[in-house]
Amino acid sequence: MNDRGNRDNSEGENLPSYQEFILELLQAEIDSNSDIAVVYPMLAKRQHLLNARFAEILQQVAKSLIADKDPEAIESILRNIENLSIDISQFPRGKRANNIEIAITGYQIVLSNREPGSEKYAQTQNNLAIAYSDRIKGSRADNLERAIG
Repeated sequence: MNDRGNRDNSEGENLPSYQEFILELLQAEIDSNSDIAVVYPMLAKRQHLLNARFAEILQQVAKSLIADKDPEAIESILRNIENLSIDISQFPRGKRANNIEIAITGYQIVLSNREPGSEKYAQTQNNLAIAYSDRIKGSRADNLERAIG
């Protein structure tokens, strides 16, 4: 069965392309202190990669980056993943639904590696709630329930 329509014009891109793009974006978040004047042009140049596959590979890259790191390094990685998720969720180009799904994945990665009840955990929960309230995929009622819950 042909699923080209679900690939958002990225069928020619391979796993290393996504991994490299994600790592470049995370490095740009670090180097620019999350300056959208730096990050947005990068996103615009490869906006065809902002799709469900990006979200899946972000999970793999995050897991790899966090593995065997000390708590301070993990927190730095999480901060940059969260900042990237914020930037992607607010990115004015590309498919809005994809951008929100990527942001939700990013926030979930961060939450799963932060201490529940901490201020940073609450901040990420708030970002996730905003993303769910803006979510296009799924039913509005379910998304609002997830945003509140």
